[in-house]
Amino acid sequence: MVALRARKPVPWPDPDLTDGTVHLRRWESADLPALRAAAKDPEIQRFRYSLPTTDEEARRWLAGLEPDRRSGERLELAITVAGNRDASGSISLTDIEPGTAMIRYWLLPEARGRGTATGALRLLAGWAVEALAIAHIVLLIEPDNESSWRLAERCGFAREARLRSYFKTGAGDRRDLLVYGLLPGELR
Repeated sequence: MVALRARKPVPWPDPDLTDGTVHLRRWESADLPALRAAAKDPEIQRFRYSLPTTDEEARRWLAGLEPDRRSGERLELAITVAGNRDASGSISLTDIEPGTAMIRYWLLPEARGRGTATGALRLLAGWAVEALAIAHIVLLIEPDNESSWRLAERCGFAREARLRSYFKTGAGDRRDLLVYGLLPGELR
């Protein structure tokens, strides 16, 4: 029998993470419209396969965030921009193991092309390295998601590998994933 490692809760960033323009905060019930909009966005649907599509699913998704954080599974934060409390995206720290973790993110169309994802990725990656002593942060990106792998490179992540036919989508097809990694001191 294999013993499973007991995970520790992921702490909330305290204070919230911000660079003066991008702000990462806890998700709230008032953010349901952002979740509904994300589920309908073709670009998000193309690369993210598990967003809630109904109000009931969105409420369950929100309700699951705190138990997931307490169990050490993930820390999911809403991305907002200065002067606007509305969520315009999401960024999460997942697959957290001693010294390693993965980051996942998505943005609504109105937030794209403004440096919002760059700010959010820098904030969460920097906090994970400093506050949680994460020594290797991973991003898994589909090769045709050029805006995402360019974002990774802009922030200092290095392309480490290509996992061929690694991921099975909800539709049943298999896709390659690029592995990008960041070590302490590499964040730009």
